[in-house]
Amino acid sequence: MKNYLFLLIGLLLLGQLTPSRAQTNDKTLLWEVSGNGLKKKSYLFGTYHLVNNGLLEHYPAVTKALGKSKTIVVETVIDSAELGALSLMMLAPEGPSWVNLLTEAERSKLDGSLKTYVGPGLDQLAVLKPSAVSATLAVMAAKTLLADTLKIYAGEPLDLWLAKQGKKKKKQLVALELLREQFELLYLSDSLSTEIEQLKSFISQLDSMEYLSGELYFAYLAQDHRSMQAMAERYADQMGSLQRLLDDRNQRWMNTLPRLMAQNKTFIAVGALHLSGEKGLIHLLRKAGYTVKPIKNRYEKHPNSEGAASVLLILLLPALLSDGRFTPKKKQDGIC
Repeated sequence: MKNYLFLLIGLLLLGQLTPSRAQTNDKTLLWEVSGNGLKKKSYLFGTYHLVNNGLLEHYPAVTKALGKSKTIVVETVIDSAELGALSLMMLAPEGPSWVNLLTEAERSKLDGSLKTYVGPGLDQLAVLKPSAVSATLAVMAAKTLLADTLKIYAGEPLDLWLAKQGKKKKKQLVALELLREQFELLYLSDSLSTEIEQLKSFISQLDSMEYLSGELYFAYLAQDHRSMQAMAERYADQMGSLQRLLDDRNQRWMNTLPRLMAQNKTFIAVGALHLSGEKGLIHLLRKAGYTVKPIKNRYEKHPNSEGAASVLLILLLPALLSDGRFTPKKKQDGIC
């Protein structure tokens, strides 16, 4: 689970590092699944775990596909009664002593970021495992850095809202994983030494967090698979192997999805990173004999969409300038 922390920063690219060319020809996160004996079409949709369901008001193709489906599939269903017990997995068995494995500079940098984005500093949060500290910081930083753009879309977090729609509309609701399974994957999979190694890498990249959070979210709003691919490749060294988090889970889900699609018209909603690449769901479904076609998901302009783009530009510009990827062109003679 090396450097899952950068996956959390992206959240939307909750996928493969090398999407195939066939999967990147169209800007869309919505795909139609047919063939291979299916009597009715099903749909595959990539989500972003921080955006609210208000976004779907401007994506009529998604709401139409959702309305026609009899079954809704999500990654997991949140059980608030279970969260208290599961959160114990986040606690460090050895207590806060793991902090001593960081250098003074690393502790200082991590403490500053925690106080900025989370509130409590390292002294208070060191009771958690290194992976839990990093995950908390990554999520809270993304929420803070993208606050002005996230608030444009009202409602509830998209994945949670989709799960509720299954119950509200009396559709069949299926969770691909138990919440416990996700907690175990996140917090019981690695040794302390591995978590410390991941944390050190995470700390070294904290200065990139503002840029990465905004860039990934902007690519999601644009439904731009090519940009997502380029970003994933650019940060491949930091993200490391995502086999357990993505590839293995996709393979397990393929044991369930064909049966569900054979029974009913199904709307499958998973993190966008699960879609692309040679081991992504799009390719796996095609390999299994299904026809998977992109659905043009035209964005109906939100009255504040230009404001959102401006906020994102303001957010990204300092990082772009310092990163050397954007250099204002010099004024040429005769050109204003």
